[in-house]
Amino acid sequence: MQRIVTSVILVLLSLALPALAQEKKNDSPPVVEYLRGGKINLLQLSHHDLGWHRGSYEGEMKSSNHEINVALKLMDDDPTFKYDGECSVWLYDYLRLHPDRAAEFKKRVKEGRIQWGAGYAMPYTSLVTGEQLARLMYLGRRWYKSQFGADTKLWYNTDVPGFSIQMPQILSKSGVDKAYLARSWNIDGVRTDFLNWSSPDGSSVFCYFMNHYADNITWRSGMPNIANDPAKMTKWIADQEAEYKTRKIKPVMAHLISKDCAPPKNLRTVIDSWNKHAAEKKLPLMEYGTFADMMDQVKASPGAKFKQLQGEWPNKWLYEGAPANYKMFSDQRAASRLLCAAEAFSAFGAIIDGDWSKYPSKQLFDAWRDVDFSCHGMAPDSCVKTFLSKYAGAKKSGQDMLDKALAAIAGQVKTDGVKDDKPVVVFNNLSWTRTDVVKITLPKNKYTQSWYFLVDQDSGLVKCQINAEGKLVFLARDIPAFGYSTFCIHRADKPVIDGKGLAKQGAAWTKPLENEFFRVTPGKQGVAAIYDKQLKRELLKTDKFEAAQWLDFVYKGQGAGEHVNIRLPDAAPLDKLGVFTTSWICKESGPVFTTLESKEVTTPRGKVSFQLTLYNKLKRIDLTCRMRDCDETEARQIRLAFPMNANFKNVAYEVPFGKVEIGADEVQPQLAFEVKQTKEYLAKMNDLRRTDLDKWKQWRRSQKGKTPVRPREIQNWIYAGDGDAGVTIGSSAIAWDYMDASAAPVDYPVLQPVLLCSAYSCSRWKHCWTQPGDHKFTFSIFSHKGGWRNGYRSGVATNNPLIPVLVKVNPTGKLPPSKSFLSVSADNVIVTAVKKSEDSNDLAVRFYEAEGKPASSVVLTPSFKVKNACRTNLIEEGSKPMPHTTKDATLKVGKYSIETIKLVPAPKAL
Repeated sequence: MQRIVTSVILVLLSLALPALAQEKKNDSPPVVEYLRGGKINLLQLSHHDLGWHRGSYEGEMKSSNHEINVALKLMDDDPTFKYDGECSVWLYDYLRLHPDRAAEFKKRVKEGRIQWGAGYAMPYTSLVTGEQLARLMYLGRRWYKSQFGADTKLWYNTDVPGFSIQMPQILSKSGVDKAYLARSWNIDGVRTDFLNWSSPDGSSVFCYFMNHYADNITWRSGMPNIANDPAKMTKWIADQEAEYKTRKIKPVMAHLISKDCAPPKNLRTVIDSWNKHAAEKKLPLMEYGTFADMMDQVKASPGAKFKQLQGEWPNKWLYEGAPANYKMFSDQRAASRLLCAAEAFSAFGAIIDGDWSKYPSKQLFDAWRDVDFSCHGMAPDSCVKTFLSKYAGAKKSGQDMLDKALAAIAGQVKTDGVKDDKPVVVFNNLSWTRTDVVKITLPKNKYTQSWYFLVDQDSGLVKCQINAEGKLVFLARDIPAFGYSTFCIHRADKPVIDGKGLAKQGAAWTKPLENEFFRVTPGKQGVAAIYDKQLKRELLKTDKFEAAQWLDFVYKGQGAGEHVNIRLPDAAPLDKLGVFTTSWICKESGPVFTTLESKEVTTPRGKVSFQLTLYNKLKRIDLTCRMRDCDETEARQIRLAFPMNANFKNVAYEVPFGKVEIGADEVQPQLAFEVKQTKEYLAKMNDLRRTDLDKWKQWRRSQKGKTPVRPREIQNWIYAGDGDAGVTIGSSAIAWDYMDASAAPVDYPVLQPVLLCSAYSCSRWKHCWTQPGDHKFTFSIFSHKGGWRNGYRSGVATNNPLIPVLVKVNPTGKLPPSKSFLSVSADNVIVTAVKKSEDSNDLAVRFYEAEGKPASSVVLTPSFKVKNACRTNLIEEGSKPMPHTTKDATLKVGKYSIETIKLVPAPKAL
């Protein structure tokens, strides 16, 4: 018996001893060896959202100014104290409100104790335009250097869960080599880390990533607890030991103290307390630091192995952007386009006149500041009103400057005619020759009561038509790049133009509407079919949806609170609220176009109608969706459906200075589509979403890094197709989904513009953007051979219409009837900016290669004689001579490369 008991005890001991050993091992302090001789930078950074914490920009500005003053006081008290700032937007106002402290601030900047970010603001970087991103650097780093005589090469975007694919190139070519980015949870496997992030052209920046804009062990309390709890700090160091050692990173760490709108603190006692403990335990010492210095030290690690990332980071908070604030962001984009056009034609006008004194530099600078007053978080109405006011003001300013510049040029064009004739100068603000529709507002009571006809500069008859708004519409052919052509409106005593259209005006219309390009069949919920006669291909797949079918979903997410995955709308109410029956009539029909209009239908969200336009001699379909009397229902989302006869492997869309092919160009391609995209898989997801929200949330979290990030933010166009045929849709809508969001989803692309989303703010106010009133959304459909490269320029042109200017007859004008002010030899190069150089009366030109096809010899041909030409960086710093003649300049352009050059006009340029 004793022998048995002894055996049992031995067995129990054999089982217990490993557990005891493991418990003892767990109680032992973390091992720190590689980082022992390193350094901990204690960083202080206050985060601001341009109107979030206090609900208005004015409140944020006061908070920021207070924090800067506190930081300056701490620098007086402690000669080792240092401070980081995010964006220059706060410094503009600080210098304006505290001019007496400018010298003191400048002194601390030069000492390296204050370091500020190189950007002007922190927008959603795929929501704004490419030129807006470029101007962030003009208003940021370039301005900062001019004000303080010190440089900044670090960009902060600390609170945005998504970054545009070309952002590293924009930064690198603006002289910025470092970026601090947070909200990185949408990339599987990336936590607090150092890595290189590159653009498709190969440009890169060195990045420091965090899951939040503060260390998790301290940010919620706002004060570090490391003095009272050194064990927690020791564990924090030890957790980084293996990563630093394996990848041979210099033992320099960052401990960030940050909180929304929080002033810096005197942490000298914390530093001294830790350093006393660290000296005893042979742990890294701590000191005040700055992000830029810390990152420079880490970057210089000999032989370090940093991770490499490239691609688009789709924005998880896009609902809070255009879908929740459509008027605001459509005005912002329109303002950006108008300012670019105003810059270009103001510059051309100055060269024509040989006088730059009238170039509106100050007005443009102020307008760009308003356009780039951009944020990633908005709270209550007071904040929204600030943004609305700034963007609407910039839009008006841009339009005024453009109108003035075009009128000045058009007035110098040689035109012939008699007293009652009305010359029209049609301008093209894009960098390629275009054939497109022109709409002219006619002088009242002059042409509407008589016959008229239109001729071009060669006296050829041009078919034209008066639309329902009283505007004269015609097709202008071959308008030169960045130039113009002239036409003339004549009056007549009898009809001159054949008025035959594609349909009978006023008639109910159910049969197909046809021209030489398309056969379009109107349906009961939208457009039932679109057949391309040239491609011999049906463009739609309408077994579930018709094209432009109006869909009303319940949406229970909150814009900037979707921290794990974008919340899809609830699919269940679709059949009840998303389907309505309509009918069509022929509203207008003539020699230029025919328009069908759907009967206005009353829906639970408001009144909805559509207009569908086909042109007699233009391969393009225009569709307009009008919503009237929208209500203030919360937690709803309105979409249209465009079901494509295509496949998921060929969906692409435009982003700033480039494009994204879904499933190929994201940082992680698996973010594009569901893993094992099967009906069974999707049915499980939808079943969980409808029956058990908590389990659905857990399941979605388990798919982190695998589930698709959708919808997406597009610039001007989205594409779907296959090897044989493709469809490009140019649109005013900004947020688009590409997968069926309804119950029992189909397995082909359903392009869906998210028109409106009554999203909730995740702020303390729980504000909901319901967007009541009237709204209009426009779509232009282009079909072509398969591949996005065959349609993207048409998509860009959609939001850049040709611009007509009515002038007086001027037979002595010094400008010819048709002229290009600047042209580019390569079809794959798009010019985005033509402007007066920042430092001289030279012409600065920015462009990018759009198709991924490097060009060894791109020729830019201006209308003036060239004295000199040079390459510069994106914010017009530096100068590298480039080959040129008196007529043009030539350069090599790499794939997806963004380039900026300066052309120096000769003394007598014209």
